[in-house]
Amino acid sequence: MKAARTFTFLAVFVSVFAAFCYLKIQDDFKKDELLELAKSQVLFPNSISDEINYLSFERPSKTSVILKREGANWMIASPVKVQSDLMVVQGIIAALRFGKKEEVFETEESSDAYGFKKPVLRLSVGTKKSHRKQVLVLGDKAPIKKLYYAKWEGTTKVFLISEKLWKSFDRDLLGLRKRLALDFDPFDLKGFRISRAGRTFDIVKDDGGWSFAKNSPHGNEAVDPTEVTAYIELLRSVVVSDFLDEADWKEDQYGIRLRQNFVNVYFHNSKPQILYIGYPSREVTGTYVHMDNVFNLALIHSKVARRLDRDPASFYERRIWRDSDKEINRVSIQTGGRNLDFVLEGEKWRDQNNALLGDEKRQWLENTVHVIQELKYLSTYESNLKESSQGSETCNIKLFSIQDGPDKPSLEINVAQEKSKIEAIANSILKSGGVADEEKYNIFKLNSKDGEILSDIVRNLM
Repeated sequence: MKAARTFTFLAVFVSVFAAFCYLKIQDDFKKDELLELAKSQVLFPNSISDEINYLSFERPSKTSVILKREGANWMIASPVKVQSDLMVVQGIIAALRFGKKEEVFETEESSDAYGFKKPVLRLSVGTKKSHRKQVLVLGDKAPIKKLYYAKWEGTTKVFLISEKLWKSFDRDLLGLRKRLALDFDPFDLKGFRISRAGRTFDIVKDDGGWSFAKNSPHGNEAVDPTEVTAYIELLRSVVVSDFLDEADWKEDQYGIRLRQNFVNVYFHNSKPQILYIGYPSREVTGTYVHMDNVFNLALIHSKVARRLDRDPASFYERRIWRDSDKEINRVSIQTGGRNLDFVLEGEKWRDQNNALLGDEKRQWLENTVHVIQELKYLSTYESNLKESSQGSETCNIKLFSIQDGPDKPSLEINVAQEKSKIEAIANSILKSGGVADEEKYNIFKLNSKDGEILSDIVRNLM
């Protein structure tokens, strides 16, 4: 009885094990099938296991462009020896590795029905393990929308690729070159120097932030950090629109020979990068530029060149409210015959009736304070008398802080509108240390747009 039961269990075990092995073999077989199918659909499957280290772009009636891998970087080896745009090259390699064939069919190798006799582009691909280059031939556009004919040279198999994939290979010398003129890490930035017709000034960074160089005639002026940040982003976005490799940048017609106009960006841990700026071109759109050991002569957008040309005053800190340590705890507004008074208690605002402000009204009030804190002046001067704008509609805003006491406003804004014209003036007490009747005021002339914004916010607040 025991022997029969043991035999039964053994038979069941063998059957289950056999079924498991069969299913496992079938599963592995399906995986192999799917893998082979995936490989047949991938444009260049060899590149997954074999590193691509060579690319050549050959077009009819044009000089071939050859790229070679050097460590982690790619360099253009011909027709000029310069650094390539790494992101573009990585995109081409990704397209080769993961690009998909839409449809594959056989054709005669001598057939010219698909544009392979005079192809749009021959892309030669070399790998680390193989000495033989493989050539991807891009032919004509297929009748099917947004598909193109392609094949690997020496085979009879033609396949279709998407327009997006085709465009990723459609690169000329300009599209393959590194076009970013100034390439740097902003955290390594030590400062920059701007020269205009030989007149230079430096803005440098230290533990206290950005400032004019101490030996500069502008050394006493505060620097607006937002202006510096915007300028640094501009520097990092200067793109070359065309390279003029055969030209001599020292010729007078380009306006660079004397090197009077430039931006010198210098760093803590790397060499400075100097962009020399010349004349706007008369033949084509753009302004001439030059960089030693980077490019001989090139063109950048003239609008960008004009934005690079800055004077020291454009970096001045022009905000009226520079007292970032002062807490605004009271706001008084007079407009249209109405008086409003708001007081901050803890983190909550109350009106003149000691009622808590609702969310909407509190938001408008805080917007008003924020706008005033960011206001910039057009011009300023000192006076023994406060000034107020004159107009048919007027608005007076006073900001008070704990540091200056409950009676003296730290800043007073007068906004007036006469028909379509808006004028705004701000007054602040000039800290002269004198007695009350000798107090002087800083008078700030504001931008009319800022006055209009303030008027709209106050109107909603009322």
